[in-house]
Amino acid sequence: MDAQYKQVKKSATTSSKLKTHLSAIFACSVLYIFLCLIYLPTYVFRWIISKIVPKLWPQYEKIIFSSNAYYIASDDIYSSPKCTILVGPVFPGGASVSIEKLRLDFTTKILQARKANGEILYPEMTQVPVKCCGFHFWKSLSNFKIEDYVRELLPSNKEFNAREIESIQNDLTFRPYEEEKCLWECLLLRNCNLSQQRDSELSSIVFFRMHHSLTDGYSALNIISQLSDSYRCVQYDKPMGNISSTRILKNVYESFILFTVGFYQLVHKMLESGDDNEWHPTNEGGIRLTKDYKLAQMEIPVSIELIKSVRMKHSVSFTSVVIASMAGAIRKLMRKTNYNIPQEMHALYPLPIPDHPEELTNHL
Repeated sequence: MDAQYKQVKKSATTSSKLKTHLSAIFACSVLYIFLCLIYLPTYVFRWIISKIVPKLWPQYEKIIFSSNAYYIASDDIYSSPKCTILVGPVFPGGASVSIEKLRLDFTTKILQARKANGEILYPEMTQVPVKCCGFHFWKSLSNFKIEDYVRELLPSNKEFNAREIESIQNDLTFRPYEEEKCLWECLLLRNCNLSQQRDSELSSIVFFRMHHSLTDGYSALNIISQLSDSYRCVQYDKPMGNISSTRILKNVYESFILFTVGFYQLVHKMLESGDDNEWHPTNEGGIRLTKDYKLAQMEIPVSIELIKSVRMKHSVSFTSVVIASMAGAIRKLMRKTNYNIPQEMHALYPLPIPDHPEELTNHL
């Protein structure tokens, strides 16, 4: 009887997988038709608008990249943002960081930074998003003042413990942005007690928050790392040498794989990722989510050398170790809170890819 049940279950699983594969192929076919009939003409029209609008209205300086514009169009920036990047490097010494020096460094190293051709590297840092002809553009602020964006977060005569700092981080992550102001802030918090012990050395934290429509986490780390030698971010190796014919052929091949295998894998994962567990319950009315977002963070930093040693020991990639660690952390948390651990769970991990441009963009 048990063998018969297993055979029926295996047959049902095989049938379900075949159905998912066929659905993915059908969805890809519809997607390709959509790309040809709607997306490509829209993209051409967008390119025309990006050239005409700045000439007719010079205040609209540059159209916002598609990857960045997505975060503006899909997020409630001025009421309830969900796409904020928050970086908070810690500096030893409760009052060692000068707000005047921080403003000076931010102005000279970030706002006035230039490309090799002399153009401003981060013009979006002094601009706001505006809409014109159905698309978002960057518009420069005429009344930009560094004092409005680089400032002290709270009075420095108070000591903040780890729990209070966590609450501050959660507030900064979901705090609405002000209209007609740039989508970033650099906030100094002094007298932070991170060790949770009395009479321990106090630190200062420089919270750098920016909306995802400006850039991704990689660029945010690069920006904050330029403010002080006390904080360094991981630099990714870039290919050396000029682009050759071999590289061009490789790009053509990779583009072909993206629009064939890549689309199929994306659609297939979306179709099979209908999870049903205690974190993501379903019922007859469909998926039921609370939409109550919380900030999760690591209390103990993870050593890069530790990840590299695990990678070498098991002959896997650096990314594989990070993803496996995240999966283990989710499982451990579910066990700790007495949730039933499902057989599988789907999650989305935003990861950087090589050759990140020096400009502000979402290169994911």
